[in-house]
Amino acid sequence: MSFWLGASFSESAYADEGDGKSLHSAFQDSKQASYNIIAGPLASALNQFADQNGLTLAYDSSLVEGLRTQGISGKFTKDEVLSQLLQGSGLDFEITGNHILKLKKLNGQGAELRLDGVSVTARRVKTSISSIPESITIIDQDQIEQQARLSSDINDLLGKTVPGVTLDPESNFDLVQIRGRSALVLIDGVPQNTLLRDVGINLQTVDINAVERIEVVRGASATYGFGAQGGIINIITKRASSEEPVFTSRVGLGFSAAHVDSSLSKKLYQDVSGTDGKLDYLFNFGFEDRDGAYDATGKRTLNFGYENKYFNLGGSLGYQLTDDQSTRLNFNYFRQDPDKAITAANGVFGFKRADAKILDSSGLALPVDEAYRHNININAQYSHQNIGGNQFNMTYFFQEFEDRRAQNGLGTTDSRLGARFNVISPLSVVSGLTMNWGVDLLRYEDVEKCYGSGIGDFCSSTGLVLVPETTQDSVAVYGQWDLPVENFNFSFGVRHEEFFVGIESVSLADRTDYPGKAFHGGDITYNSTLFNAGVVYHIDDQMNVFAGFSQGFDVSQVGRATFNATSAGSLDPQPATTDQYEMGLRSSHGWGRFEASMFYSDSELAASLTQVATNQPFINTRQPQKIWGVELVIDSNPIGNWTFGGVGTYQDGEVSKVSGSDPLGSEYIAVPRGTAYAQYTPYPWWTNRFQVLYSSQRKPFSDSDTTYGNGNVDDFFTADFSAGFTTPYGQVDLGVENMFNALYYAPSQAQARNSNSSYYAAQGTTVSMTYTTKW
Repeated sequence: MSFWLGASFSESAYADEGDGKSLHSAFQDSKQASYNIIAGPLASALNQFADQNGLTLAYDSSLVEGLRTQGISGKFTKDEVLSQLLQGSGLDFEITGNHILKLKKLNGQGAELRLDGVSVTARRVKTSISSIPESITIIDQDQIEQQARLSSDINDLLGKTVPGVTLDPESNFDLVQIRGRSALVLIDGVPQNTLLRDVGINLQTVDINAVERIEVVRGASATYGFGAQGGIINIITKRASSEEPVFTSRVGLGFSAAHVDSSLSKKLYQDVSGTDGKLDYLFNFGFEDRDGAYDATGKRTLNFGYENKYFNLGGSLGYQLTDDQSTRLNFNYFRQDPDKAITAANGVFGFKRADAKILDSSGLALPVDEAYRHNININAQYSHQNIGGNQFNMTYFFQEFEDRRAQNGLGTTDSRLGARFNVISPLSVVSGLTMNWGVDLLRYEDVEKCYGSGIGDFCSSTGLVLVPETTQDSVAVYGQWDLPVENFNFSFGVRHEEFFVGIESVSLADRTDYPGKAFHGGDITYNSTLFNAGVVYHIDDQMNVFAGFSQGFDVSQVGRATFNATSAGSLDPQPATTDQYEMGLRSSHGWGRFEASMFYSDSELAASLTQVATNQPFINTRQPQKIWGVELVIDSNPIGNWTFGGVGTYQDGEVSKVSGSDPLGSEYIAVPRGTAYAQYTPYPWWTNRFQVLYSSQRKPFSDSDTTYGNGNVDDFFTADFSAGFTTPYGQVDLGVENMFNALYYAPSQAQARNSNSSYYAAQGTTVSMTYTTKW
């Protein structure tokens, strides 16, 4: 049943919208106002929004029945507020010339066409993207579900939807790079990187079905501290979106077209969510059992995500204490258990694909059933929206990563405990000026040692230490100032961080066979001060340009540095600071949206990993590096139920040396690539999507160069198809990845490494089917 809510009309930007067109642009002015709409029923939030803006709402009440919103607080445009309030609801909005705001169900493409959105990652508080002088990509629930039809790996999703990311299809064991530099991975704001000894599994720590959205800040950032030279990937898990209890059940099956019987991937996901008064809750459980992976010729290939079982348990509990105060507890546990130990054998780079060799117990340092990886994330949040006109947020978090490796017997235990406090304060000295300031505290602990023995170059006996036990305490203070002036948004920020590192001693008798030397422990201190500044100019209601300078830093993996050092005093902890300069344009019109950006970054002490000998760990090489590039994003809806779009990336870079400069390898630099899609929704219950990926060649090195990381990269082309069907009995999804069965090699892993053991092909055609029901 439709209902109408009366409100007095004000003279506003809608006065000349008299043609009755259905346009979001009726709201897309650059003027911002203050909002404080608390989490709760969506209908109540929309009423508050209408009252504040002098609008009349007209919609069928059944559309919002039982739906909740996370609310919004801060300064935003009207379009941004509505986008946030409706996020995850499956609803879109339209405005008519007589000031009536209507709601409608999304038809499968509308959510992709928004220019403006709200990011919590770039400023650690909900902030309009249109006012931030940085490149930000938000992957919403619709896009996640579209890509999940093809693959349940988050790295696949990012590689096909986000420009600037150095990630390979079918490669979930990579160090994550954005714009050629290390990226900081977060889950609900909790860091995941193994900061002092990166082991490259940062994205494989949460079930994709448990993810609500992913925010990617492309470019150097100091928002969350070190590890973000290239940017930030913040994986945000789901929360309750309905008042009544809702159970979501999902089952799936995937397989290789070449070997159906030995490649089955069985998937199960279940969650329950709802509200009870001021309490909202969501609990989820996921399980996946993956068999073997096969390339386009039917040969078993190495994908380290396969031949494993995965288990995920998570949840979110929120409580609205008062109109201004709320608390939330998020937790997630992820575990991976291998079924087999697989290694590469008999490969010859550029000539012969490596074989996927299954090792028996005689070739293992640790039994397979004792090998695992797990990841634990817990964070507790408290927010007060109005303490003397200030907004206060407080977060405590705990994270633990642990792994045990069957092939060499090594294992890492990595944990952190931290707290963040931040305050958003309006400053009366200048109209509109706000300051976001706060304090971060963090304790980080790491150790890597032998839990098995007898095989390889490390563990002749259990208990030997590869990376000495290391504890790092840090305290940071920061401030971010934002000022809107007419059509401009100015911003400036500074962050200072002090680090106190303690490294334990290891005797020669207790050290692993490699590096085979004693290490004298001790204390190290260092610090870093980082700046950012930028401006956004709103050309009109639908277009803005921005320019910015930002800094990020890394500590060059202190754990790896101990391999060649004999004492803590001989380590060089000086931070590798990256300076980035960026310009960009964002545009949104009736036909869709377009974004373009170009960047240049340099670092005097950038770290590259060098392998001294085969089967030995990598060490750091610190050299000046320069990286530059261009990124494009386009989404359009020019014809009825058709949507088109894609992303493009071009990067290049060099390492400066005394004798000149050398090109940077493609393990860091993303090879030129482009993705494109066409999506057709013939009926509200049926969506089809065809997408392609073209990865260009990049050959800056001599073919005779055998240096690790100096591999030349050939081009390849892949295509995917997916479809979704909404039935009275649930949702049915189908995905066909690499549908033309292309034989190709992942650029940054199989080709750029220039390594015999990494030279194996990606998967051929795979098929996935999923059924989802809500009850």
